[in-house]
Order: sequence, then structure tokens, then C-alpha cells
Amino acid sequence: MSAEENFSNSPEGRNDIENADSFEALYEAIRVIGEVQGTRKRYTPEQLIKAIEQVRHGHSSTKFITRSHSIRDAVDRLLPNDKIHHKYTKGSRAKKLD
Repeated sequence: MSAEENFSNSPEGRNDIENADSFEALYEAIRVIGEVQGTRKRYTPEQLIKAIEQVRHGHSSTKFITRSHSIRDAVDRLLPNDKIHHKYTKGSRAKKLD
């Protein structure tokens, strides 16, 4: 097991995601953790960040964000105060899907 895999499975890696107070901090935590194993596939940091950006811009739902490492929870927690999300979803019918 590589050092990166050890970190991604450690409580510290999850804590960085759970304690992220901005999307930038969340993205940095995702980059440090590296690849994440979801239910059906592995995600690179770039894939995860791209999926989160799709949600922020109102093009996708959080249901498409993996729950691994509490990433979906972090996105759900950060979205209500996200200016980008509000800019692109203001007045739309965008709803949080569980």
C-alpha cells in the first residue's frame, strides 16, 4: 500500500474533507487524498472536482457525488453559502436530490 493510499484511508484525510470551510479547501483535501474508491468505480481528484463544479454551476445534482470520505456531505454543507451556486441556480428549479 502506498503512502497516498494510507493517507486516503486515515482519519486525517477524512477530517480535512469534513473540516473544509470552502470549495478551495475541499479541492485541496481531495487532491491530497488522491484517488477515491466509490461504490462502483474509482475517481481521480480531477474527476471529483469536475463533478463538484457541475453541481456548483447548476448542471448536476449532489446525488452524482460519491459519499466516500464524506465528500457528498461536504458539498451539501458548502453549497448553501456558495456564491457560484447561487449565481447559476437563482430563480431556477434546481433542487437538492438525495
